[in-house]
Amino acid sequence: MPQINISNKNVRNELKQIVRFFASCVAKTIWPVIPRSLYFNHINRVCIAITRKCNANCIFCAYQFLENRFRKPMPDEIFGIILQELRRNSVKEVMLSPDLGEPLLAPNLLDKIKAIKKTGVKIIELTTNGILLNKIGVDDFLEYGPDIINLSIAGFDEKMYRRIYRVSRYQDIRNNTLELLIKNSKRKNPRFIRVWLRGDIEVIDQLGFKEIDIVKKYADELAVMTEVDSWNDKIAQKMLTGTMKLQTEAPKIKNRPCLVLLSITIHPDGNIHACSCRNVNNDQDLYLGNIRKIDLHTAYDNINKIFDKWEKGYIPPICQSCCMYNDPGDAILGTIRRSFRRPLR
Repeated sequence: MPQINISNKNVRNELKQIVRFFASCVAKTIWPVIPRSLYFNHINRVCIAITRKCNANCIFCAYQFLENRFRKPMPDEIFGIILQELRRNSVKEVMLSPDLGEPLLAPNLLDKIKAIKKTGVKIIELTTNGILLNKIGVDDFLEYGPDIINLSIAGFDEKMYRRIYRVSRYQDIRNNTLELLIKNSKRKNPRFIRVWLRGDIEVIDQLGFKEIDIVKKYADELAVMTEVDSWNDKIAQKMLTGTMKLQTEAPKIKNRPCLVLLSITIHPDGNIHACSCRNVNNDQDLYLGNIRKIDLHTAYDNINKIFDKWEKGYIPPICQSCCMYNDPGDAILGTIRRSFRRPLR
């Protein structure tokens, strides 16, 4: 979704963007002759929905429409199978909050993160609303928690927070956010922390609260959402408040399959599907199998079938109506570069 990025590392970020721009131009030009095996030979990243329950009810999120039968944590049986697969496939990156759900609600979260690390995973990323950080313990979360922490908050105004997140936990998220950032800044090996503001007032006003000075000083990245994605038409403009606007311009879908399809996601029931972003209802066009019945590498290979159909002209309906299409030409060279560090299968 469109957002404004504010960072203390502007020069470095601008240089990276320039390099990525030229790399994407090259990749888009030579795409027809790039062998798929160059970037499709190793599972680099796996998204694990360790829970699909949430303790907020955000007006901009499709969680409010998720059926109760899907609002559950991942059973230990499924998690145990996933651990074996992560080790077997030498997976290096894991995302613990792919689309819907608050990962801090997962039972024994820190123990699960430790277990994932023991499989050889190097980077664990997690997105949270921050409500339960004080219950888990900020110190323990920084010591044993994820390497990358994305904090999604409404901003630093209690009435706005209640309007958007529709829960009465503002003081918790305010105190937890500031404590997390300050304590992290004092660590010898600090975690990488992003703060995403999801307010319904003008950007300049969202950045005007006194707490923002601490966020700017200690967060690695700060971004403000400027438009709201419809989650495949689940969210309508009339549901939003204040200055929130629904995203109306969608990126043009190309014959290059969306890069996010490579981010395979495992849900609590063991179902595996392509897309870690908007495939919240396990669309059959993107279904790859169940972890109880097939191994992770077989599921990953099944993405080839989706790619084949896409490049022949069949784009799944769920993808046609999605505003989050990610042209692989914008990142494929980086994917290819990483693949050379992995053993070919």
